[in-house]
Amino acid sequence: MSKLHALSLSILLLLSASIDAKTLYVNGTTGNDATTYESNSASTPWKSIARAAWGSTNYTSPNASQAAKPGDVILHRAEPKTVTGVAVYLAVGVEPGREVA
Repeated sequence: MSKLHALSLSILLLLSASIDAKTLYVNGTTGNDATTYESNSASTPWKSIARAAWGSTNYTSPNASQAAKPGDVILHRAEPKTVTGVAVYLAVGVEPGREVA
């Protein structure tokens, strides 16, 4: 395979991976964890970040087909919490496809 063909194939694979990526939404105030992966949107978000990570709200019963996929972006709208007069914001990292112990 020529270098040009290899480069073209690499670019095609990268583009196809980004096409499958989806933006997922989590809103702890108005979300609903019964929302499916396919119907998750800004207007129909999940309630918990666990739903995005495991595909369910219980890590002992994950559902990979309903969880975030590699390349997906999760937008989490968290309400700020106040602890002794200081606003605290939580940053959440999710690595889809990784088993949670």
